[in-house]
Amino acid sequence: MIKKNIFILIIILVLGAYLGIKAFDENGWDGWGFASAQVIISNEYWIRDGFVKNYFLQQIYPYSKITQYLDYPEFRNRPIDDLGGSISRGRIYYTHYPPLYLVPYFILQKIGITERALLRLFALSISLLALYFFYWFTKLVADKKIAIIASIYYGFSVTFLNYADSVQTPPWSALSMFLIMTLGILACNNFENPKKYRRYNLIIWGAYFISSLLSYDVTFYIFAYLVLLDILILKKFFWKKWLFWALAPILGFALQIIQNTWYLGLNDMVNDLSHVYANRTFRGIKNFVVGLIAPFYSMTSIKTVFVFKKTIVTLISATAIFGILLKFRQKIGLNFNYFKIVFVLTIAAVAQPFFINATGGWPYQGVLAAPFWGLLIGTASVFIINIFKQKKSDTYKTISFGILTATLLMLWSAQFYSTWAYAKEWPNNRPNQKVIDFSKTIQSMEPGKERVAFRIMPQDPIWKNQFPIFYFEYYLGMLKIDFASSHDLLIDFWWLRKTSKYPYYSFVIADNEMEIKNLRNEIKKTLPKKSISEIRNIQGQYVFVVSP
Repeated sequence: MIKKNIFILIIILVLGAYLGIKAFDENGWDGWGFASAQVIISNEYWIRDGFVKNYFLQQIYPYSKITQYLDYPEFRNRPIDDLGGSISRGRIYYTHYPPLYLVPYFILQKIGITERALLRLFALSISLLALYFFYWFTKLVADKKIAIIASIYYGFSVTFLNYADSVQTPPWSALSMFLIMTLGILACNNFENPKKYRRYNLIIWGAYFISSLLSYDVTFYIFAYLVLLDILILKKFFWKKWLFWALAPILGFALQIIQNTWYLGLNDMVNDLSHVYANRTFRGIKNFVVGLIAPFYSMTSIKTVFVFKKTIVTLISATAIFGILLKFRQKIGLNFNYFKIVFVLTIAAVAQPFFINATGGWPYQGVLAAPFWGLLIGTASVFIINIFKQKKSDTYKTISFGILTATLLMLWSAQFYSTWAYAKEWPNNRPNQKVIDFSKTIQSMEPGKERVAFRIMPQDPIWKNQFPIFYFEYYLGMLKIDFASSHDLLIDFWWLRKTSKYPYYSFVIADNEMEIKNLRNEIKKTLPKKSISEIRNIQGQYVFVVSP
């Protein structure tokens, strides 16, 4: 078993060692670090207060007994200056994703594995398992050599490297996608064996159901893939089986609807669902088209000035490789099922952002196009190498072969350059050192006590959340409420102080010295002077603390 799979195991070992060592840098992050940080801090609510009190939903704030008051209508509905939408006051629980991806990390944190490096290693193990299924799928469709090259192309891409240790949905999405794709091919290969065929389909249904409880990032991809395999490979129209498959994500989604209704109430649940789906499905013609195509150029790391130039280069490259491989299919030893599966992968990768368009633009969704590019580039690479080995062959003299070679060199060069640039940025996605130093100082003040930060939104972007890689609250380590003006801050400062039954220390933060002095003077008019600290300048941010 090991000897037969030695090359993919070496690839997995190399990637595991590189990413595993990198995971231990405390200030490096995955490319979806914003969401990873939210998962880690959210699980504190489950650990301390239990599942039920938190509706089995994800929190987005560091643990605090004060957080519950941010869900009060008088706080959420109070008119404020929101800086054109930069400051939002939605519900405190995240209702737009199923919650199962939180559970493994909750279990690890519950049993005492709280180091972020160890959580990243767990996520990495899921991604490496997904890479093995990617290899297996490619080997089933083509052959071992093609599968190895495809795995190198995908495994050493930024699409893999930047999200493999994400403590969020990307590893789970990749695993469920590649697992079900592999099972789909195995089912087709055993169509003449009813017992095995039925068993594979039942496993597919179970995996699809679990996938729908983890994430919706590949839901429509999987369904399109499974249906098209039946139509194009088996040449069957199994509509009852498709309904059976569709039942898996429908049941998963129904559970989330029940969960969200429990928390929001029926009317707010409907409004929340319709608003979010509308925003993520159609955002204008240009954005819609970009969402459909983005996974294909994200996977290749093709970089041009304008997005549609990326699209043109990507489409021409894919069409050229597909067409030339089709022309030389007999020399390569490819049957038509290979090309049908490549077509299936194309439609499936487009189907996902067609129904949830915004997800297509998220860079980790390059994984949707990984099997497509893996098969094309793996096959083309093996073909070119074999032709150059055959000294008597005239194929390399043809225009088609020249175009294929040039296209492949361009794609490999783009991938190599992108990976090299990524590797040089070790440990990757690191916050500004000022933020790290500021947070260490802040966390040393009144440690172990209930704390809330009231902050005037800073001008310098290094102090703001930087989606998708940086979540400021993780470093701050306390509940933070942002404001556009001193007026809004003071209103909520006094309201929360009056409303909360829990005493807490208030950290008032601003990057303008005059503004922070005015805030302190206003609070001094009501509270005893001894309860208000002096103003400190910490890394260019002005801070004073108000005692309970």
